Amino acid sequence: MKVMLMYPNLKWGDFTERTAWTTFPYNLGILASMIRDKHDVSILDANADNLSRSDLADRIREENPEVLGI
Repeated sequence: MKVMLMYPNLKWGDFTERTAWTTFPYNLGILASMIRDKHDVSILDANADNLSRSDLADRIREENPEVLGI
């Protein structure tokens, strides 16, 4: 099964100096490592790549996963 794990861009919300922090999607990495033996897994970090919502939608369409985890 083709699985994509996605982390949203934090700038899509109310982005101010007080909410500007960097987080790392460790949980997605852990989950991916647990299922990679049985599934084709990819991680899409929209925050790190600073993707817009439309860019994110394009990437998901290109990958065409059977399961999308957020």
